[in-house]
Amino acid sequence: TGLSVGPFPARQYTSAMLTRLPAAEVDASKAKTKIQIRFHDGTRKAQEFNEDHTVGDLRAFCAQCVGGEAMTIMGGFPPKPITDDSLTLKDAGLLNAAVTVKPA
Repeated sequence: TGLSVGPFPARQYTSAMLTRLPAAEVDASKAKTKIQIRFHDGTRKAQEFNEDHTVGDLRAFCAQCVGGEAMTIMGGFPPKPITDDSLTLKDAGLLNAAVTVKPA
């Protein structure tokens, strides 16, 4: 059976998979945010980042979670692709947001 990841029940995580999930490097002295990431297979992960992490940092984190595949990150409502990896999470409007990750 799957284990919970953050506040969401994980559909396909096993304890072995959870130990391999990467974690973003978060500086406790800086402002933080939590992003809910929904993967194309239905699994979800709540991950903490600093507000000054970039969309590129988020993309790299998600790529590690899915084995390095290229992906599209969808955010906002209605969801649209987030393509500027140089934007900070704050500037991209992703503070405390939910994003969907799809294969590119």
